[in-house]
Amino acid sequence: MKSIALSAAVLCAMSTFSFAQQSQQENRPDPAIAGSAAMPEHMKCAREDMAGNQFEIQASQIAQERAQNQQVKDLAMRIGQDHQKAQQQLQQAVKGSESASSTAELNPVQQAKINELQKKQGEEFDRCFVFGMVGNHEQCLLNYRWQADHASDPNVQKYAKDQIPVLEEHLRMARAAADSYLGEARQAGEHMKGTNSLNNAASAGHDSHNYGSQPNSDGAGAPGGTGTDRTTHR
Repeated sequence: MKSIALSAAVLCAMSTFSFAQQSQQENRPDPAIAGSAAMPEHMKCAREDMAGNQFEIQASQIAQERAQNQQVKDLAMRIGQDHQKAQQQLQQAVKGSESASSTAELNPVQQAKINELQKKQGEEFDRCFVFGMVGNHEQCLLNYRWQADHASDPNVQKYAKDQIPVLEEHLRMARAAADSYLGEARQAGEHMKGTNSLNNAASAGHDSHNYGSQPNSDGAGAPGGTGTDRTTHR
């Protein structure tokens, strides 16, 4: 009985110690997060830009291997090459800082997008990649335009300004590729828009016909009418 009681006490103590260790680890601040919080704003931007470049490079590599549409392959090649150059330029811009030596790790959202892209095949893959590039580059342009005006480091400012025309060209190409998938949907939308416009015009004409466009029997309601005002009976 003593042996059983001792074993139970040891197990209990070990469990308590393990739980305490786990609690300490969970409550301990993440060094990466703590370091990021103390990092200057322009270096945070640089790290985010590095991760963004790396995401575009990886997504484009997958697209060059899997895309069926030649236009999508060409888009992927152009994006991949330009973001490789951008990554080198950014590393040079922040040379000597901690961000220059840091690895361009994807954030959880970017990694999830890569994982999802890898599940696609055929035409669905091409469409997913193209639509994704439209959205990514719209967001990138917003970030880079802000950095070009507000980054505290002149090197990061120059990097952002230099990349804006490149990103704009990527967005133009991505939208052009997306048009091939949106043609039928756009035609249907224009048809519905035209139908609705006709219906609205007919409805407006019907309302105008019933409520005031025609004079009453005494001439009231018509422009310049002099008939009896039925409201005041004058």
